[in-house]
Amino acid sequence: MKKTDNGQETKRILRDLQVICKSNDCQYIVRSYGYILTYDHVYICMETMAMCLEKLYKNHLAPKDIYFPECILGKVAVSVIQALKYLKDTHNIIHRDIKPSNILIDWNGYIKLCDFGIAGQLIDSLASTSSLGCTAYLSPERIKREKYDIRADVWSLGVTLIELAMLQYPYTFQNPFDLMCCITDNPTPRLPESFSKEFRFFVDKCLEKKASSRPKYPDLMEFDWYKSHQDMEIDVGEWLSAVLVEEEED
Repeated sequence: MKKTDNGQETKRILRDLQVICKSNDCQYIVRSYGYILTYDHVYICMETMAMCLEKLYKNHLAPKDIYFPECILGKVAVSVIQALKYLKDTHNIIHRDIKPSNILIDWNGYIKLCDFGIAGQLIDSLASTSSLGCTAYLSPERIKREKYDIRADVWSLGVTLIELAMLQYPYTFQNPFDLMCCITDNPTPRLPESFSKEFRFFVDKCLEKKASSRPKYPDLMEFDWYKSHQDMEIDVGEWLSAVLVEEEED
C-alpha cells in the first residue's frame, strides 16, 4: 500500500501491522510473514487467502441464487468469535470493524479475520477511543457515542451473519443518517423460520439493542448452536471448491 501524508492513515497502517505481526499464533487471524517499509510504500507479506466473504456471496453465490449452508455460517461464527476472544484475552484489543469484507476464506476452508486498522486498546474493558468503523455494522451504543466494549463487535457479528445468511444487507435505508436511525430506532432484523431455532436465537442475542443484555464471547461459546458447530466435522474447502467449480461449468 502507498504511504500518505495523512497522519491518521499512517497510524492505521502501523496499527494493522502491529496487530497482525504479533498474532501469528492464532489460527483464526490472517498470518503475516513480515513487512517492508520504503520511502513511499508499505509492503505487507501475508498468507494467500481465496477471497473475503463479501466477494464470495456478492460475486459467486447471489448471482446463482446459492446460499451459505447453515453449517458453513456456523464455522464462520466460530472462527470470528475465536479470533475476537484471542484479541481480547491476549492483546486486550477490540476489533471494531467486523463485516463480511474483513472475514477471509482460503481454498482449504480456513476462515480468518483481517484488517485491524481501527482496532483499539481496552481500558477497564471499555474501548479507549471512539474511532468509527463502517456505519452499517455499528452497534446502537456506538452510533449514540456511548461507552462500549467487546459487545459492540458481537452486534457487528450478528449483522454479518444475517447478511451472509440472506445474501443481502438486512437494513433498508436512503442515506447514512437514515441508516443510523434504522439501527437505533427500528426493530432489529430477524432471520426467517427456515433457519434452525438455535441459529435464530444465537443471532437474536447478538442483536440485543441494549448492550448490557448482549452476550460476551465466553457466553456466546456456551450457546448450543456455537458448540454444535465448533465440534462439527465439515470440509469447508470442499464446499467452496464445489460452489466455484459449478460456477465455471455453468
